[in-house]
Amino acid sequence: MEKLSREEKIRAIVQRVRDQIRYTGIEFSEAAIVPRKPAEVLERKYGDCKDKSALLVAALRQAGIPAHVALLNVTARPDTDPELPGLAFDHAIVHVPGEPAWWIDATDDSSRLGD
Repeated sequence: MEKLSREEKIRAIVQRVRDQIRYTGIEFSEAAIVPRKPAEVLERKYGDCKDKSALLVAALRQAGIPAHVALLNVTARPDTDPELPGLAFDHAIVHVPGEPAWWIDATDDSSRLGD
């Protein structure tokens, strides 16, 4: 992968995660907020949005590409009080800073990168 451009590396890594890891939401107990370790996700070959995002971040960083998990709240939660501290999120994606910056949803197998 040394001779590939930054964009080519990102595309190849994202495609590998999409091809090898099936999206399955398992969000009981601690698994609702704590991602599985990337090695466990690779072994199981499935994971939820947190798991796939954490795996993708690990793979990108291994290739020398800075990346971070971004937690989103994409649905309205009327029971969440904005005045209280808490961790209210229902989706995780990956942010790759740089030029251009990329926002990647590891669970969306049909989206084109860069859109």
